[in-house]
Amino acid sequence: MIDYKNLPNEPGVYIFKDKNGNVIYIGKASSIRNRVKQYFFEQDKRIQVPFIIQETEKVEYLLTRDQKNALFLEFKLISRFKPKYNVKLKDSNSYPYIKISKEKYPTLSLSYKVDEGTFFGPFSKVSYVKNVIETLNKIFSLKRCNLKNPKKLCIEYQMGNCGGVCQIEDEKRVYEEKIKKVSEILNGGTKRLVDFLKGYMDELAEKEDFENAAFVRDSIDFIKREIKKGKKLTFRYQNRDIVSFSFDKKSGSFSVLKIRDNYISDIITKRFVFNEKMPKYEVCKEIVLDYYTLTSDFNFSTLVLDFDFLDETFLEFFKDKNIKVVNIEKSVIDKEPYRIAKDNSDNQLYKDIKKEYVPSTVIDLKKSLNLKNIPKNIIGVDISHLSGGWNSGAVVFFEYGKPKKSFYRYYNLDEIGNDDYLSIREIFKRYLEKYDVDLAIIDGGLGQIGIAKDVLDELNKNIELISVAKKTDTIFFPNGKRVQLDVRSPSFFLIKKIIGEAHRFANKLRKIKMKKVGVKKDGKRNNS
Repeated sequence: MIDYKNLPNEPGVYIFKDKNGNVIYIGKASSIRNRVKQYFFEQDKRIQVPFIIQETEKVEYLLTRDQKNALFLEFKLISRFKPKYNVKLKDSNSYPYIKISKEKYPTLSLSYKVDEGTFFGPFSKVSYVKNVIETLNKIFSLKRCNLKNPKKLCIEYQMGNCGGVCQIEDEKRVYEEKIKKVSEILNGGTKRLVDFLKGYMDELAEKEDFENAAFVRDSIDFIKREIKKGKKLTFRYQNRDIVSFSFDKKSGSFSVLKIRDNYISDIITKRFVFNEKMPKYEVCKEIVLDYYTLTSDFNFSTLVLDFDFLDETFLEFFKDKNIKVVNIEKSVIDKEPYRIAKDNSDNQLYKDIKKEYVPSTVIDLKKSLNLKNIPKNIIGVDISHLSGGWNSGAVVFFEYGKPKKSFYRYYNLDEIGNDDYLSIREIFKRYLEKYDVDLAIIDGGLGQIGIAKDVLDELNKNIELISVAKKTDTIFFPNGKRVQLDVRSPSFFLIKKIIGEAHRFANKLRKIKMKKVGVKKDGKRNNS
């Protein structure tokens, strides 16, 4: 066992390594010693912990000033080492940031990589970032070159683009204040930026510097046009972030919908991969903390999430920023912006997975039934018997709305007898012990779906479940909810197609079985 007593009782990052020296997990803590101890004394009940402990041969650590710095360091180390038991963002560099470099005389630039320096963002539009950087560089005459120790003033100074901080003493004395002012403006979000630019434009106009005033005016107009693109929907509340997650087997996506001043100001969407041994809650928590560790936009009062949050460290992070965290399912807020966020995370997830095409009927099914995720893999289950005998069951498998016959299965249920409930239980248990699916459809009613739900709970399977009442358009859910679909809709057509295929497959194999032993279609044996 790891000797945790020698670890420091201080904040920082702990690193678990296997026998080959590979980093398998990285975490952060206010007390490294106490946190690591929890792993080895079964105080941490997360699913992946036994696997981490089994592979761990060594624990290393890095100290930080406080837990906030530990959070940032943890993110950087995970990005570098990509441990197998941590969540990994797949497209962490796909959105631009505004960067203030960490040097004697900092510069303002666009960056896709979060390294040394101060960062603002992320932003979804490169054009917006470039415009803001150009405007602030011009207004404050900031250093633009990458020269470390220039011996003379460069062409940027000659062109009036730079104040010459590298050579001019007066500029050196005020440069720090300039950078501080730029940081304050960027920290305040778009509203503070526009307010500052308007005030500065008025000052230029009073001085009759109409050329520069026109430049600032054009910048304001550009920023407003970019913002206006998201102003199609307005909401009764002002400033909040809404985060939605979508999952596949080992990958997922999340979207952050930003509402500022009653309208959507931006939507950020990212992909990630995770170890399937990790609980979904842990994945969501890590992703949200990673995202908000790097963002500079905290100009909102409420964070809306679609997962439960009980972790004190998680809540403390947002409490320090005066942000209230709420769960979309347990709140009475308008659900429309959440649906927009959810659609974006769904689209991002299935847009990139092997560049596979998701038919519109499958997407329509997800929306019509209000499913949590797009059902990539669907099974249809049917029981077949004749005159109380020849009992059999069938499972058909559809991938993205198309049959995949290599995953069809047929079950002999003669020993169970004429009991649909026991038959459903037997089929579900045998099939789902081997295969994972997203949605299961049963030909039956509330009784059958209740039995199937019990099996899913026993197997600890997070599979969505519906049943279809025979010869009706009524869809049943495990919670007793009923939905009637338009019989002409693509969703209903796909459901009936899957159930029809399950019924056909079950009957076909039952007939083959009866024929082998010389039984007629009515269930009676041939006399010959």
